[in-house]
Amino acid sequence: MISHLDKTLEALLRQKVPLSPESYDVSFDIPIKDWTRKLSGNKRTVNLYLYDIRENQELRTNEWQLKRNPDSTVTREKPSIRIDLSYLITAWSPAQTEPVVEEHHMLSQILATLFKYPTIPPDVLQGNLATIVPPPEIPALVAQPNGFKDQRQGPFWNTTDQHWKPAIQYIVTIPLDLQEAITGAMVTTRIHKYQQEGHPETEEKLIQIGGRVVEAADPATGIAGAEVIILELGRTTRSDINGYYTFVKLQGGTYTVKASIEGRKTERTVQAPAPGGNYNIMLSKGK
Repeated sequence: MISHLDKTLEALLRQKVPLSPESYDVSFDIPIKDWTRKLSGNKRTVNLYLYDIRENQELRTNEWQLKRNPDSTVTREKPSIRIDLSYLITAWSPAQTEPVVEEHHMLSQILATLFKYPTIPPDVLQGNLATIVPPPEIPALVAQPNGFKDQRQGPFWNTTDQHWKPAIQYIVTIPLDLQEAITGAMVTTRIHKYQQEGHPETEEKLIQIGGRVVEAADPATGIAGAEVIILELGRTTRSDINGYYTFVKLQGGTYTVKASIEGRKTERTVQAPAPGGNYNIMLSKGK
């Protein structure tokens, strides 16, 4: 994931910073003196050195995430760990006259662009980051007052055997997928029983059912915004963005459920609770 973020940051610089992409190189190497000797004598260089990796504990959660699948199963996914990746961004100019002025100009353009995007724009995401649906929100912090405080500028540049250079601290928080998921059947029926203590004759049973309005030609495709009515009760709801609907506090029995949208409609009889837990409604085209 880190290498994909590196490619994303390079794309961010080349696509969003108002500098000609062909006029500079991008490097992720540690900026030691031997590295500077290998720099192009014709091109400027932007260096993004990753100097620190640590968990963002403020964003930690232990709650597993539930995701409904098209096949009516549910996947429990372990939440991603959020990792802070800290970069030191410097500019290097080969100019024979006033190289520092050119470097300051590059840093100014980069700084303004990074402040413009408090989260990484989705259109520059690269690698696995570009395949996540929906696109992840990747926040970034720019030039914070306490940035680089643990490493300290002086010891860092002394270690690299370089003169001090102005640098931008840039902290990006990315999700680290732990790749642990459990898939099982979706719960479509819940039964709640109530009774006075010691009086079983007062027992009352209320049922919650949940189904999906789907395309008859493709049952894996849900239909959003369909009106769903229990005709005997006159109770109405609408399917959500993935086609799912639910009714609560039903008495046990047989019901006629009608689904309709944009002139298409159908009815089916359901038993509450249904032995197989299937309350899906299939809508045909043009009906």
